[in-house]
Amino acid sequence: KYWEHERTPYGGVMQAFSSLHCQTTQSLPSRARVKLAEALSEADVMRSLVVLEGIVPDLVSAVAAIGGHDLSKMERPKEVPSVEENRARIGAAFQRLFSLFRAEVGMPLALFLDDLQWADEGSIALMEGLLLCSTPILIIGAFRDNE
Repeated sequence: KYWEHERTPYGGVMQAFSSLHCQTTQSLPSRARVKLAEALSEADVMRSLVVLEGIVPDLVSAVAAIGGHDLSKMERPKEVPSVEENRARIGAAFQRLFSLFRAEVGMPLALFLDDLQWADEGSIALMEGLLLCSTPILIIGAFRDNE
């Protein structure tokens, strides 16, 4: 859900994923946890988690813990990316995380975002990128055209 007076970048996305970390840590079957842990050994997956750490920290911590990883020991980018580059990194990281869940865990992915008329530019760019990615995902958005 996005709010009129709260323009937190990716705020609706953060809220949408706030409960997924509980599902990730508590309800995954053991076979899915093993497959996810194996996939987390790939360096590009861990780099994706580092990118998302500031947006969905609980989910990232839960996923990293499944693989036995400590994100505090991961190297962070030294340069400050441009706004466009940062959006591209975030979009690619979400796509990587979604494809990981879809391929390794077999979780169908659906994302519902409410009050999109208040969404920030980064969230809109993220949704556009997710709609174009190869991982099947259902995105449901609601907005009011009179606000």
